[in-house]
Amino acid sequence: MTASEHTLRRLGRLSRYGSFANHSDDENGELTLALEDALAVFLDYTNRVEDPGQPVDSLIIDIAKTLLVRSGAEGVTKAKDGEMMREWSDANGGLDIFLRRRMNAYRLVVGLNAPPKL
Repeated sequence: MTASEHTLRRLGRLSRYGSFANHSDDENGELTLALEDALAVFLDYTNRVEDPGQPVDSLIIDIAKTLLVRSGAEGVTKAKDGEMMREWSDANGGLDIFLRRRMNAYRLVVGLNAPPKL
């Protein structure tokens, strides 16, 4: 599958989530950009150069949702969402520990499970 096919599949799944359902037409490309940014965050964090595809769809979508929620909240470190308090920092791309733990399963370490980069 090509990168655009992965993005289209993920876009379809992301647009079905509650608060993102009104973005289903993706008129400004906001969801597409969030998915592309999420993939870039994933690839950078895991030291990968290629999209693993369908096995990481839910993870990429969750990263995109986090990025969308954080957009417009620059400089904010805490926010109350109903009864739930959200807290984040700019360290590690602003991702919470749970997303980083999920990404660790796909992380390549040079000399351990990945060839050296040339």
